[in-house]
Amino acid sequence: MGCLQSKTANVQSPDQEPPQPDSNPDLANGDQLDQDQVPAFKEFGLAELRAATNGFSSELIVSESGEKAPNVVYRGKLRNNGLVAIKRFSKLSWPDPQQFVAEADGVGKVRHKRLVNLIGCCA
Repeated sequence: MGCLQSKTANVQSPDQEPPQPDSNPDLANGDQLDQDQVPAFKEFGLAELRAATNGFSSELIVSESGEKAPNVVYRGKLRNNGLVAIKRFSKLSWPDPQQFVAEADGVGKVRHKRLVNLIGCCA
């Protein structure tokens, strides 16, 4: 599974208070994120992704693709209230979990203001 965050993921509705920089559990050692930065790539636990998607609820499905190996994208919200897209791959798409993590880690290092950022994975 992958977890993506876009620059607009931090957009707040007018009635919400902006998150406090020091209350972000994804930040370590007091590091702070600028508006254009995203958290470092990390491995998420399945329980955390399950909580973010309300148990991979069908109501939160954004898209489904693939006939032989269906992959589903869910809308989700992390503990820090960060809005994310979580793509759940079938085992046919990535039969080797170690290879998936290695590939995801490489893609997760890519950062650009015009790209959606891969902020983590779970295998």
